[in-house]
Amino acid sequence: MPGGGGGGAILSLLSAVAVTAGTLLSRRLGGLDLVTATGWHLLIGGVALTGLAAAMEGTPVIIWTPRFVVSLAFLALVGTAATTVAWFVEARRSRLDTLTTWTFLTPVLGIALAAVLLGERPGGWTAAGLLAVLVAMWIALRSPRRTTTPAPATGPTDEGSAQDPGPGTSRSRQMATAPVLPSEGEP
Repeated sequence: MPGGGGGGAILSLLSAVAVTAGTLLSRRLGGLDLVTATGWHLLIGGVALTGLAAAMEGTPVIIWTPRFVVSLAFLALVGTAATTVAWFVEARRSRLDTLTTWTFLTPVLGIALAAVLLGERPGGWTAAGLLAVLVAMWIALRSPRRTTTPAPATGPTDEGSAQDPGPGTSRSRQMATAPVLPSEGEP
């Protein structure tokens, strides 16, 4: 279908649903070993995709050359397993809205690598899209500005009382800078 509709768009949405479900499930199963969780995550997804590919494409023709095996091992271990473990580690300790924002770098890095390694040059619309992604990420990830003012002091306290908030506060500064006057009977 023109305009990006059809099967590819549906598979992209299903992929997003699967990643979200896996991430939420990994948070819920917080006590489970991350490598084990990643292994099951990849095994279940791999079996489902193998069945789907076999049903739609038939038996694959693979030429098992040493270069192919090294490339496959690198993609499986570094590009998939290690990055999935890293994702689940961060999913357990980070805010998910912040963490998922970083996934928008995937197409940016892909296009940058294609330009550097393959000599491809992105067109005007692609460059505009990359800029839009980077601006949106900047907006989403920047720290919110503080709009609240500090709470007013709760009132004067006696010197040395438990209510004195301690060093660095305005009451302590007042006491430290107040002139010391001699008491009766002192020179």
